Amino acid sequence: MSDFGGNFYITFLLSGLVELPSQLLTVVFFRLFGRRLLFSTFLTITCVSCLAIIGSRAEWLTVLLALIGKFGVNSAWNVMAVVGPELYPTVIRHRGMGVAQAAIHGLAPVMILYGVLSGVGALIVLLLPETKGREIPDTIEETDQDNIINT
Repeated sequence: MSDFGGNFYITFLLSGLVELPSQLLTVVFFRLFGRRLLFSTFLTITCVSCLAIIGSRAEWLTVLLALIGKFGVNSAWNVMAVVGPELYPTVIRHRGMGVAQAAIHGLAPVMILYGVLSGVGALIVLLLPETKGREIPDTIEETDQDNIINT
């Protein structure tokens, strides 16, 4: 937190406060938009803000971009918590989610790499099938069948 400049305590407070709209708006957006679009949008917000921090010279702008990035990554995490289980069939759901979470935790400390990968992820997420309003598959065969029908 102290690397972002400004008052440490105010920056820390704002960092915690940004999680509230992240949690609430994600729920509202789930009802309005498809999951792919939300996931991609939040990853793009994270990408742009993380990469914009690099060129930022003003302390207030650095703090603002960091808070926007935190909003984006928190919201993307919320979407992933819903989309991940919807994508994997029941028989492999926990293994798939474990691999996805391990990959995200390993990349978090590196802002530049995280920003670039979030941007790439925002594009790749658009290739996933839309899961809004669909039943969760129980078997791998149902997943294969759903992908054939919906592509």
